[in-house]
Amino acid sequence: MHTFLRQAVRSFVLVFAANLISTSYAAINVTISSVGPQSGGSFVGRVWTPTSSPSVILVSNLLAELESGNVTVQTTGALLEAGDITIASTLPLDDLVTVASRTLTLNAANHINVDAPIIQNNPGGNAIRNVVSLTFNADSDVNGTGSVLINANVDTAGGNFTATGVNFGQTPARIINTGGGAITITGSGSFTLSGGRDQLRGRASVAHGGHGNDHQCTVYHLWRRV
Repeated sequence: MHTFLRQAVRSFVLVFAANLISTSYAAINVTISSVGPQSGGSFVGRVWTPTSSPSVILVSNLLAELESGNVTVQTTGALLEAGDITIASTLPLDDLVTVASRTLTLNAANHINVDAPIIQNNPGGNAIRNVVSLTFNADSDVNGTGSVLINANVDTAGGNFTATGVNFGQTPARIINTGGGAITITGSGSFTLSGGRDQLRGRASVAHGGHGNDHQCTVYHLWRRV
């Protein structure tokens, strides 16, 4: 009897853990930082795949990948992590030498956090604004959790800015400047752009996939043509 109970409990625990990993936490967090060492993954064909935690991409290495073409950063794996992508250090796009347009795509199972600026006027850069389109796909595993959170200024120098997720949030006084590039925000939850004028500088549109009173869209000074 005791053996049967032990086996039953063990089976329950294994099934519970498997379900937890597959439904709630099924990806490794990725941090883009200027503080090394780079770890927990690698670029293959300009696609970053995390393999262990902490998964850290050095800003200098990310820029080196962008020099040769478009880059994708994704969260994968089966660790008990949320599957966030966080830009933790300044990303100086004007340090790129190439004059070709580029696209940086972030695919996160959960949140995408822009906690440091994406800039085009870095002191010591090559003083040339580089057209880089940004595609931020939160909730890439489509399990209903995952938002794009803009907590710092973003400048694409003419590139498009595309954000997809459940919610979209932009903190006060932060600006997304595309220099005329398209700004497209798509999601099913809440959209909050608050603060001063001209927070979105480009051709902006919002697609709200939700319905009913459970969803809200709060937008102030939605767009300004430049």
